[in-house]
Order: sequence, then C-alpha cells, then structure tokens
Amino acid sequence: MTRLMERAAALRSALTGSRFAQVATYALAGTVFGLGGWVALRRTSLSLTDLSVLPVVLLVTLVVPGTLVANALEYAVSAAIVGHRVGILHALRVSIYATAANLFPVPGSAMVRVAALSSRGSRIGGAVSSTAALGLIWLGLAAAGAGSVSTLASGFGWIPSGLAAGGILVLAAALEMVRRQAPPSRRPAMMLSALLVSGAKITVAAIGLTLAFWAIGFPATVGQGYVITLSGALASAAGIFPGGLGLREFLASFLAPLAGVDGSVAFLAVAFERVAGMAVYLLVSLALPLFGLSRTAGLNEEAVEET
Repeated sequence: MTRLMERAAALRSALTGSRFAQVATYALAGTVFGLGGWVALRRTSLSLTDLSVLPVVLLVTLVVPGTLVANALEYAVSAAIVGHRVGILHALRVSIYATAANLFPVPGSAMVRVAALSSRGSRIGGAVSSTAALGLIWLGLAAAGAGSVSTLASGFGWIPSGLAAGGILVLAAALEMVRRQAPPSRRPAMMLSALLVSGAKITVAAIGLTLAFWAIGFPATVGQGYVITLSGALASAAGIFPGGLGLREFLASFLAPLAGVDGSVAFLAVAFERVAGMAVYLLVSLALPLFGLSRTAGLNEEAVEET
C-alpha cells in the first residue's frame, strides 16, 4: 500500500508541474463551484444579504482557528508515529502551508506534510504511510459516524448502513497501518491519539458546518453537520480538485438527504463555510512573515529536540 501511495504522490506532483493541468483543474473546479452555487441559490429562497451575524462571528473566530489547531495536532501525531516530537508552533506552520498547498498550484496538503516529516529525517515511505494513515482514520471515522447518525435519525437503510460498515473497515485498516508503523512500546498510545485527534477534527468540522447552516438561516443540528462533514473527507481523499473546490460542495448536496437537509441548502452552507475559512487562512498566511515564520522555517526548523 505504501508503494501505491508513493506512486500516487509522484503522479500528483507530475500533474501539478504541468501548466495545462493546473489551468484545466482550476477552471473545472471553479466552474463546478460557481455554477453549483448559482443553481443552489436559484433553488432556494436564501439570500446572502440575510446572513445571521453571530454564527458568522463564531465560525470565523472559534471554529476556523479550531480547525487549524486540529490539523496541527493531526500532523503532530503523524510525526510521533514515525518517532519525531514536534512543537505546536512548527505543527501550526506546517498545517497552514499544507492548507495553502491545497488551494494553489503546488503539491497538496499531504505532500507538504510528507515533505515536512522527510526534512526531519523520516524515510519517505514512513512519512507517506503515517500521513496516509491519519487521513484514512479521518475518512473512516467520518463515514462510520455519518452512517451511524443517519441510521439513528431515520432508521435502517442500505446507504447509511453501507457507509457505517465501510467506514469501520477503512478505520480498521488505518489503525493497523499505525500499529505497524509506530514503535512497539507506543503502539496503543499512538492508535488512541490518532483516534482522538481525528474525532476532534470531525467534531470541529461538524460544529463549523452547523454554524454555517445557521448563518444562512437553516436550523441545522450538529448531527446533521456531522453527516455532511463526510463530504470534506471524501473530497480530500479524491484529491482531484484543489482543496476539493466544488467537489466537496457537490458531495455535500448528495449526502444532505441522509441528514434530512435539502441538497441545495447543504451546497450553500459548505460553500459559505469554505469562503469563511479561506478568508481566515489568507489573513494568517499574510501575517506569518511579520513574525519571521517563513515557509522554509515552517518546514525545516527544528522546533524541539526529536526523540
């Protein structure tokens, strides 16, 4: 599996090096995002002028920074799996640049994390494996949670049951990857840490989506937000569009009925949450040079002594 992931990484790097591929990908992603948003607005009575202020403030000031911290902790756990101990500032820097890498024509988030681990002395195979394991745990937990919440809310169904079962299988495979990669004495701790961090990441995302729904006037529950967070994990795993632009919103509209939400409303909520997040990440990225936190420092600086 590690060799397959390395080949996939090489393929993505080759594609991002092609100017035509970059332009085509961004054009397609932008078209899906823009056209989908226009159709969603046409099919609903929602208006961006009717946004509720308090949910927007909470989303921008609490949830987006919380997402950044959760992503940083996820990177820190992936580093610990391969025997490195990283400081929170270093992890935050890598997390910020990894997010930016999904939005611009450079290797994606996973590639930035792999490069950061490699710069600290990790073998490429180990860095890829630990990074992929955390990503798969995120996907597995999101799928299992989405299927379970949907089943509890609306009863047994093939789609939610299949999501729950598939998520459990992916989760089991990912935990096995962690077990094989982690030092023998730390395997239980690493597996538990990976589960807790991924669970926290999904919970923060669910709260963020709930606030986005509230901001556009839809009284969603955290459970509904939890189901639709699966769209983010699926879009990230697909790795087709930059940052899942358009794809995440498109997937959310298909998952929405499982949560009892109209697909067009879900598309708009996910799109709004994306725009809010991008605005905050842009401000944080612009502020990094003011504190001497360059991209090189973010990837190569030894924040603490490695274990």
